[in-house]
Amino acid sequence: MISIHHLFTQIFTFIFLNIHLLFIHIKVIYIFYRLYIGFKMSLLVSVDDDLKNSFLRAAKANDMSGSQLIRSFMKDYVLKNKQQDLFQDSSKKTSKKF
Repeated sequence: MISIHHLFTQIFTFIFLNIHLLFIHIKVIYIFYRLYIGFKMSLLVSVDDDLKNSFLRAAKANDMSGSQLIRSFMKDYVLKNKQQDLFQDSSKKTSKKF
């Protein structure tokens, strides 16, 4: 006859291993998802607090986020400085959809 302690140990081990495998599957799916749509890069910029706050307020007044405006400024700059081929190549990498 199996003791209650042994039975609980087996049940706990079974549940723990299945939860652990589920988390591993989720991590693998997330990695493949990120590889498929492309990783985004961050850019750290040092600015004066007053300038940052004024910029964010102005962006919000125009229903945009600061990040949206910065990306727009960067795209415009690249296009104006005859670097369209660089911009087009990078946009192809990040525009994949399911």
